[in-house]
Amino acid sequence: MRYRNSFVFALAVAGLVAQPAVLVWIVFFDQVFSGNAEDTAALIALFLFTSWLFVRVGVQPVVDCEEDTIVVRNPVFSYRAPLSRVRLHGRGGALGLWIEGVGVIHPWVLSRSVFDGARARAARQELRERLAANRDEGAEGADPARRWVRWGVPELLLVFPVVFLIWSFVAL
Repeated sequence: MRYRNSFVFALAVAGLVAQPAVLVWIVFFDQVFSGNAEDTAALIALFLFTSWLFVRVGVQPVVDCEEDTIVVRNPVFSYRAPLSRVRLHGRGGALGLWIEGVGVIHPWVLSRSVFDGARARAARQELRERLAANRDEGAEGADPARRWVRWGVPELLLVFPVVFLIWSFVAL
């Protein structure tokens, strides 16, 4: 089972594809833009940061449930655990997973959504069935659960905004 919120994913990809066109329009054709270097740098930093948000929130989050392992990729943290170490933890209709050694997590892509409700419900049901099937298996020989901060190529989009932020404070 591999699940991603398709509506949010499509919006994020559309936003990523539109970013360069909007940036070019504002820089070269819009009458509001002043054209000085500081404004151009601020605009590029804003667009790079927005692109990073699109990638982190819409493209990367996924729940991947393999044969005996679950991998949850939320916008900031990722989790990997054997299914035998995972239990459902629901409160008030929200799906949570209790992972031995990590605690309760809430998969970003399985949260309630107006736009992807039927697929999300089907994915939650399939996850419940997989967890119930693996409940009886012992967790003694299984690998421990892992939690890590997501870090990768998309963070390169943050280099220029951070440099611009530091430069703008130093230039004050």
